[in-house]
Amino acid sequence: MKLLKYYGIVSMFIIFTMNKTQEIKDQTLLASLIHSECSICSEEEKIEIGMVVLNRIEDSFFPDNLQDVIYQKNQFKGILNKNNLDYSNNEYILAKNLLNGKYNSKIENALYFILRNSKQPSWTKNLNIIINKNYYHVFYK
Repeated sequence: MKLLKYYGIVSMFIIFTMNKTQEIKDQTLLASLIHSECSICSEEEKIEIGMVVLNRIEDSFFPDNLQDVIYQKNQFKGILNKNNLDYSNNEYILAKNLLNGKYNSKIENALYFILRNSKQPSWTKNLNIIINKNYYHVFYK
């Protein structure tokens, strides 16, 4: 009986550790995406960039996990190199808070963004602009 109790505790610890490790990987990956897409942006805009990624996880058109959404082909070009995961401490904290649901988005359901000064791709013509203010990016649904 003691042996079963011991293995139960060990199993719970292993599961907890694996979950914690994945949580840290997700925080690092999201922080790196935020950094690669908008390191010069305001904190508010960085939150909105992160929310687009989280909105995609919830949308049936996109993969259902962070890594697959971020590395989906032709999506986030700034983070194509999986070995180059740069981010600031502030971006890491933002990512952690985003993943823990601590922010309310002003761009509910936005699934796309592009740089404001870039040529508008044809795929944006059938989308609704959600935020078009003094950001470096324009957000679409």
